[in-house]
Parts: sequence; structure tokens; C-alpha cells
Amino acid sequence: MSFLDKILKGFLGDKNAKDLKEVKKVVAKIKAVEASIQQLSDDGLRQKTAEFKEKLKTATASISSQVETAKRAN
Repeated sequence: MSFLDKILKGFLGDKNAKDLKEVKKVVAKIKAVEASIQQLSDDGLRQKTAEFKEKLKTATASISSQVETAKRAN
């Protein structure tokens, strides 16, 4: 590693360390709900999937309408 790389790394930080920090946050969230998901039956998992799909549909409704509007405009 060159001297310039060491200086830049000191100021900007390590990209891999930053990425790892973000991944660890996601893993912690997954582990927090893991036990409750493991206890679900097959039917319970199907119901949870339907809930997630509805949440996604609700969360993306405005974006979806904007895309449709843009498609019609072209």
C-alpha cells in the first residue's frame, strides 16, 4: 500500500469496513425477528408473505402511479 493510499484511507476510511458495518446492521435486524419467523407453520409463512406483499404494494403505490403516468406520457 502506498503512502498516498494510507493517507486517503486515514481521511476517507476503509470502504470494506464501512460496507461491513452496514451489513452487520441488516444482520442484527434479521436476527431480531428470526426466532418469531422460525416458529411459524407453513400456513403462517404464507400469511406473513401476503402481509409483506401488501406492505410493499402500499409503500410503492405512489411510485407505481408515477411510472404508469410516465409510460402514458411517452
